[in-house]
Amino acid sequence: EKKQNSSSTLPNASKLHVSENFISHSNACRQTRIAIDCFTGGVVSGALFDEQVEAGGEVIVRLEFRNPSDAEIGLLLLLLKDLLTGEIPVGGAVSVGRGVFKGVASVSLKDGKRYEIGPDLQVQEEVMDDFNSYIKNFREYPLSTEEVPA
Repeated sequence: EKKQNSSSTLPNASKLHVSENFISHSNACRQTRIAIDCFTGGVVSGALFDEQVEAGGEVIVRLEFRNPSDAEIGLLLLLLKDLLTGEIPVGGAVSVGRGVFKGVASVSLKDGKRYEIGPDLQVQEEVMDDFNSYIKNFREYPLSTEEVPA
């Protein structure tokens, strides 16, 4: 039987749950590429390959935060902003410019209100005030190496 160290913490499940769906309404296209040697940066001789990529289309991604604090909501809103503007690529082959999202979002917060984020991050003025309040809570959250109680 293992003894637990008093400084260790017990594992627990993440508060953030992410799920996605298949890409729909996309265009599949075949692309020929050549492999690059990661040490020299040169072409790998005889390493020509084809791949099929999905261009355009739509995908639904759901981010669910369980019992978030206001600061955690602020962090998630900043993450959502970066996803919607293509700042954070996802998936494979991001080094060749794939996996960039741009789009719209529907946000439901713990106050029961539903907020809509349009193209180019368009939101109503009162929504921006609410979002900025959550983001301010995140930015003012104390940074510490000690564990903060939930």
